[in-house]
Amino acid sequence: MGELSQGLRNFTQALAECQHELRKDYRHLVAELNCYTPRGLRLRVETLSGTVKEKKMSVNQRISNVEIRQEHTARDNLARLEVEGVLGVNLMAAPGAGKTSLIQRTVEVLSPSLRIGIVEATPSVGGPEPLYESEVPWVQVTTGAAPHLDAAMLSQALRRIPLTAVDILLVENVGNLIREGPCELGLQANVIIASVPEGDDKPYRYSEIYRDADAVI
Repeated sequence: MGELSQGLRNFTQALAECQHELRKDYRHLVAELNCYTPRGLRLRVETLSGTVKEKKMSVNQRISNVEIRQEHTARDNLARLEVEGVLGVNLMAAPGAGKTSLIQRTVEVLSPSLRIGIVEATPSVGGPEPLYESEVPWVQVTTGAAPHLDAAMLSQALRRIPLTAVDILLVENVGNLIREGPCELGLQANVIIASVPEGDDKPYRYSEIYRDADAVI
């Protein structure tokens, strides 16, 4: 009887140890499986989503900082023009609409009584020679991949043009009506030149830039 009792105790102890090991393996297996259950996947997605949101917030913050700097620069540009008594006009149009022709005619008509200055924005370096009279102050600005002139680019141009010898500054913007980011330059007027051959859908396709214009020619 003593040996049988001892054998039962040994068997019971071995069974208990086996159950303990099984529980450990079960908990480990459940923990692994949780990574692939809907809840586990949701937790992983939420973690990834949080990372994406943080990166998006970081990008948005950088964009916001750029916009704030552009706004400050635009205000500085406007203050500089007003101090010198210069009227700044931003001329915008699609390619081939006639910006250059309008500027040429304006210079011809107004030059006897008003001093005209010109800032020409071009996407590429070393554009064509100016088509204006040599005595007209003229500065060319390269915008590169940017869809339009911005306040910082104009600020550099204003440092190169003799504002004390200018009454009206005509800024020939890049030839497109695409608006990406802030377009405020710090000029007193925004003018769009609309060309009939390019179609009557432009005000609808580029409604934002048309809506902000002070005049349409």
